[in-house]
Amino acid sequence: MKAGRIVSIFMLLMAASFIMLPAAAAQPPASLKIEFSVAETVIPNTEFDIFIVGDFDMDHGAFILNDTFADTFSTEGVIGTEKWDELALSMKEFVDENGIAPLASGLTDNNGKLSFYGLSRGLYLVVGRDAEYEGSIYCSLPFLVALPSWDESAAEWIYDVEAKPKPGVVTPTQSPEPTLTPTPKPTATPLPTNTPTPRPSQPAQPTPTPKPLPQTGMLWEPVFWLIGIGILLIIIGAALRLVHRK
Repeated sequence: MKAGRIVSIFMLLMAASFIMLPAAAAQPPASLKIEFSVAETVIPNTEFDIFIVGDFDMDHGAFILNDTFADTFSTEGVIGTEKWDELALSMKEFVDENGIAPLASGLTDNNGKLSFYGLSRGLYLVVGRDAEYEGSIYCSLPFLVALPSWDESAAEWIYDVEAKPKPGVVTPTQSPEPTLTPTPKPTATPLPTNTPTPRPSQPAQPTPTPKPLPQTGMLWEPVFWLIGIGILLIIIGAALRLVHRK
């Protein structure tokens, strides 16, 4: 009887182990695929860090934070997207201030995509770092994601989870201000001195030499000639009268 009971107990344990094996095998490693874009622009070379902050109790649908975060944070009463975003932001500040190393890190490719594989189930904090691209600095808001995640529409657990981080404020890259080089003031060109143009000197007009006045004797000479001519004319006239009388 005792031997039969021992065999029965052993068979029950074996049966239980065979029942548990499929359940354990039904939990494959999870993966997280990130696609980061702002509007229609995909942002490459953006670093993302992932931190495992707690375990996920699939039977009760509850999160159990690990020792690193349990003393500071709690998921109780966290309901709604806004509350989860606030918790993620607080956890991001916590890991940055305390220098907590991420579980894994990676950069987005030219299509803005990045994948993490072989992840165990749990609650993960995803933190994107600022990235400079085409003259602007892009950032993403931190978020929490459960692996696996429950798909209500399909009513099943999703182990390959895809996430699109919410973009933060886009800041234009500040170009260094150019050094202002003082513009040298042009040297004032001195105005030309108004030098009077020299006019050609007029030749000196010769001083007219006064003609010498005739001497007193010379003034009477023409008078004598006129008297002589007058007397001659009188004689000629008298002669002509005598001729006509004869």
